[in-house]
Amino acid sequence: MSNKILILISMGIACMWAPVNLSIKIAMEDMTPSAIAFLRWSIMAVLLWSALSRKWFREKLDVKFPSNTDALMMVSVGIFILGPAHAIFYNSLLITTSIESSVLNTTAPIWTGLLAVLILKEKVSLNRWLAILLSGIGAYIVAIGFHSPLDQMNGGNVYGNMMYLAGVILECLCFVLTSKIVSRSSGLGAAAWQYLGMAISAVILHALLPNLFENIKPIEIWAFSWKTALAITHMAGIAGVFCFSVWYILMGRLPLSLLVLCVAIEPIVAIIAGAVFLNEPIDIKEIVGTVLIITSLFVATRDEKDSNDSNDHPSDSGTPAKALIEA
Repeated sequence: MSNKILILISMGIACMWAPVNLSIKIAMEDMTPSAIAFLRWSIMAVLLWSALSRKWFREKLDVKFPSNTDALMMVSVGIFILGPAHAIFYNSLLITTSIESSVLNTTAPIWTGLLAVLILKEKVSLNRWLAILLSGIGAYIVAIGFHSPLDQMNGGNVYGNMMYLAGVILECLCFVLTSKIVSRSSGLGAAAWQYLGMAISAVILHALLPNLFENIKPIEIWAFSWKTALAITHMAGIAGVFCFSVWYILMGRLPLSLLVLCVAIEPIVAIIAGAVFLNEPIDIKEIVGTVLIITSLFVATRDEKDSNDSNDHPSDSGTPAKALIEA
């Protein structure tokens, strides 16, 4: 399958993922962020492990589980990196909007590109760096506006945005650290262990952090309305098992710095969803930022070659694991 088709699939996954922060905000009407994290990741772990228990499912998707060492690494990353990152995500949404937080997700290419170069030694083209820069500028404008961040520190949602940004950076670190494990096994096999680590992390954070941090609340559920049920279904099913699993599969087929650029499509969906369902305003900064983000996608993909073309030059393409690091 060509790189361009894989990029289109990645954008489709990002669109399905985009309303996740809206779903979290809806669920917060009935439960604490800690309860959302525990329910979401526990359901995801159960669903994926149940599917992987079926031989026909494993054979159909050519699932290869990681080694014991790699499996332990995936669980550990889930507990100590991705779990805390999502705890930060959920709690920061108490003091920021779903639009701003979703657009902050588009800074992920910047952090992923830098971490991929430093840790994976990935070779990122100048064209892709330009796309990453445009995407980052667009995200900054939507989240903070046209002013210096120092001018905004005492007002608005900047504190929540900074919390959310910390979660984004941790999540990028997670993907970079686990990309080699994914390339050695398969996306679903590796993801299953990470989901398990996330569920364990939610329990640990529930036990340790509420007494230390004001914004970290214990696992509490006050009600369970039909809206919350739909929100959990989206978070755990659509944006959870499906989107995360496909993402991990794609991690073995596209360079990480290119794959993560596809999340730039999220703000467009998030802005529409936030305005329609939460009556969140759309200002000029959202419009300008979105234009820059769309431009970054065109810049990133305009000269991408099909993988079939790469296959004509084995010395350039190599194995999927090598392509992940060197493309």
